[in-house]
Amino acid sequence: MTETEYREVLQDTLKGYTQNAVDMIFKIKTNLPEKAKSVDVGIHPNQDEDGMFSVMIHLCGPDLYVLNKDIADYRLLFDVKFIGGKLQPNVPLLDPDEVSFSINDLIVEVSIDWVKTIWDLSGGLKIPGYVFGDECSSTGLIPLSK
Repeated sequence: MTETEYREVLQDTLKGYTQNAVDMIFKIKTNLPEKAKSVDVGIHPNQDEDGMFSVMIHLCGPDLYVLNKDIADYRLLFDVKFIGGKLQPNVPLLDPDEVSFSINDLIVEVSIDWVKTIWDLSGGLKIPGYVFGDECSSTGLIPLSK
């Protein structure tokens, strides 16, 4: 699979989860703890760089455990996992030794664009928001619109 093909598959897959993710952000907004100071949306690819990843909301402020427990049912915006022996959603699993691009970098790049889209569609959380990627070459927090 080429980088372009993989990018298109990821974009199409994430697009199919846009409304669900927007709904989750609205639910978080309704249940947002008063002590939440900011929010980080993390893109978490596997260390194995095989194509599995999740996108999760992380509230920031005092007592992170309590803050994030309050939104536990809504934090996960997207997740690739095996259910009943089948990959859900059905994204391609790749061998990093058999492709000429960084799988995790591409996952993070495509997912950042998707997070910006769902953030804009939902209106965000009315507190400062940022997006970041794990297990990739890019570092740092990227601000989201308010």
